[in-house]
Amino acid sequence: SSQDGILYNKNKTELIQCPCAKSSVTIPDSVTSIDYDVFYNCASLENITVDTNNVNYSSQDGILYNKNKTELIQCPCAKSSVTIPDSVTSIGDWAFSNCTSLESIEIPDNVTSIGRSAFSGCANLESVIIGGGVTSIGDWAFLYCTSLKSVTFENQTGWRMGKGRKIDVSDAATNANNLKDTYCDFPWYRHDEE
Repeated sequence: SSQDGILYNKNKTELIQCPCAKSSVTIPDSVTSIDYDVFYNCASLENITVDTNNVNYSSQDGILYNKNKTELIQCPCAKSSVTIPDSVTSIGDWAFSNCTSLESIEIPDNVTSIGRSAFSGCANLESVIIGGGVTSIGDWAFLYCTSLKSVTFENQTGWRMGKGRKIDVSDAATNANNLKDTYCDFPWYRHDEE
């Protein structure tokens, strides 16, 4: 079935596809499942609102979260400024993918994980600050971030990539190149030094 041009399954429990031209979406309380690519290439999307009676999802400042706001699920592609709430501990897979208006982001200390392809395709993203609480960055997290010049790690000790190779994260420009190109296809992990 469909509502306001948005495709759902028959019972409106699964959001299947959002038309690319939409600038605003309201998710009804019946939705219990949203696939990761529902909003893919929705370049005009500025605002996602979730019905307050929805038991699985919520929204704040136009961004989609799980109900408790511990996971940032989807940032609309047309957002140019984002403040991540203190409740968020996880940035989901593809959460900021193709947010081409985003130029900088600060990931707060409460976030521990950045998902796979989380910022992929953010072509105008220039600078990232990764808070000291982050212990994992998924593979391809910054792929196709062609403008990325600076990635600052607030906790620089114990970073490894792939199957355990230590990596120096003290230089912001080198980090940007490593995350968007050189080592983009590896997940990164931080372990406390022994």
